[in-house]
Amino acid sequence: MIDKFKFLLKASAVSCLFVIGAASIAHAGGGTAAGTIQKMTAIINSGSGADLRVYIPTVTDNPDSCPQTQTFIIPHGDDNYEVITSMLIAAQHAQKNVSFYVEGCYVFYPKIKAIFVDS
Repeated sequence: MIDKFKFLLKASAVSCLFVIGAASIAHAGGGTAAGTIQKMTAIINSGSGADLRVYIPTVTDNPDSCPQTQTFIIPHGDDNYEVITSMLIAAQHAQKNVSFYVEGCYVFYPKIKAIFVDS
């Protein structure tokens, strides 16, 4: 009976640690200030496409505390890659201010989930 109790106690402790661990890696996400794109760089991913990095020196918002600020990224495999990339190119060409909703980090950079272009 005591062995069964010890097993249940250990299983409960492991379950609690798993839940606490999962909660600690959650992404808060959030919006950024607006700024003008100074530079965009396409980084080729070993034949699977190109991630697009966007550099806006005046925007340093970083809700998920990614190691890098002022540069944001949209990974090639993202569901909204084509739409967001098209909007970024148009906004840079027109010199419009953009702001982002970012969520999580991808290769050190805040990951773009949505883009807002000022008119």
